[in-house]
Amino acid sequence: METALYYTLSTIAQTLAGALAVLVAFTLFRLPGIEEVIGRGQALLRQHRAVPYNVSWPIVRDQGWEAFAKSMTKEEDFLTGNAEAQQILHGAQYAWRYRSRVTSALYLALGFTVADIAICFVALPITRHIACSRSATVIVLSFAVGLGIICLLLYVRLITAIVGRPAAQA
Repeated sequence: METALYYTLSTIAQTLAGALAVLVAFTLFRLPGIEEVIGRGQALLRQHRAVPYNVSWPIVRDQGWEAFAKSMTKEEDFLTGNAEAQQILHGAQYAWRYRSRVTSALYLALGFTVADIAICFVALPITRHIACSRSATVIVLSFAVGLGIICLLLYVRLITAIVGRPAAQA
């Protein structure tokens, strides 16, 4: 029983660590393209000084092109007829939301994975004592396996977020 518990805990920790490492690598590989789309939108807004960047970017980022266009006065209305600029800003807003979705999914998966690995690491040196008590074994395995299942579900959520489109092509 003690050996089975030891190998179960070490396997859970290794498997989750390996799976998360691969997902983090894919996520980090995907983010530079997203940052580029966001950066193009931000650069466009910085070029046009009619509306200060610190005013224009939060509107575009949080509310979109339409809200930004409505917020401009006639003197500031420098992008309304520019379809390419509208597409860039729309893409930047979509990329911002995409990045937020991916990073929040990543951090949530990371938190649960670290918690599960920590439980396994704490339990591994004391498996002899845990194995002596049926209730301790059930509790430790329930937490480790339960968190492991939650981690797998969070990995699916992260993969779904990563596979999403990086920017709208309006």
